[in-house]
Amino acid sequence: MRPIVLAVLSLVATGPLAAQSVPGRDLLFSPLGLTGEPAALGTGTAGGLWNPATAGLGEGVRYRLGLAALNAPVDVAFTGQVLSAAYRVRGVGTLSASVMRAGVSDLTRTDTDPQSIGGDIPYGIWVSSLGATRTVHEHVTVGAAFRWVAGRLDQQRAARPATDLGVLVEDLPWRDLRVAASTFLLAPGGSDRATLTGAADVRVVQQDSLTEVRAGLGVVHTARANTELFPFVAARFGRLDLRGGPVRVAAYGATTWRARLAIVMHQDDFTIGVAREENAAGLTPTYQLSVSTERR
Repeated sequence: MRPIVLAVLSLVATGPLAAQSVPGRDLLFSPLGLTGEPAALGTGTAGGLWNPATAGLGEGVRYRLGLAALNAPVDVAFTGQVLSAAYRVRGVGTLSASVMRAGVSDLTRTDTDPQSIGGDIPYGIWVSSLGATRTVHEHVTVGAAFRWVAGRLDQQRAARPATDLGVLVEDLPWRDLRVAASTFLLAPGGSDRATLTGAADVRVVQQDSLTEVRAGLGVVHTARANTELFPFVAARFGRLDLRGGPVRVAAYGATTWRARLAIVMHQDDFTIGVAREENAAGLTPTYQLSVSTERR
């Protein structure tokens, strides 16, 4: 039995999963929909997913569609998909919708010995979102999203609503400073813990609108579960973006470091990205492919 199978089953029996109202909440600690970006500043496929304020479309853009698929096929058996859409309504703002799914396969059902019995144990979670984003000031954009979260672990099923808020402050005078913050899966009164995200970055080098280097820090925190710190650099050279940095993850009493890297290509109205992230304990790296398009 692979290491991830033993780890998940152990958590189910003794750890935080047993106390969750919706199974699979821990699967959403992965950077689904993000291509080397901090969660609070995630655009493209993840626009509006982790931070409702980042779904906003620029002047002249009518709509954006995005798709991302994350996969770690050998050791982890973890997969995830994100489908997102945003539409700009003149005089109102941007309306957005997304569906996100994450799951672990090949969880073998056993009894008193390693011999499998019956089918595999289903383990996964779905998050469906509807959001609205509006620029309220020259530099400030705010957003809100209503979400429906549904998860399953074997015979245990649960679902609940959540409501999230986010803010994005950009184009500030000092080195084009950007600051963002949001909640993710906030459900007052529920037993699941909301995730808080925050990020800031500044322009380090700029020659023109298509040649720029930025650096910053992203934070993702879920109380009594995990905290992620992501110091990152993002460089754009014409149609090519290079992003990445080290990620420090403190989860359930253990701290690990891993590398997160991404390359993004812009071609006409399309953006295609590939991201790679290391896993702890020598497990197979996680890869993510994302595609998005904007129409004017």
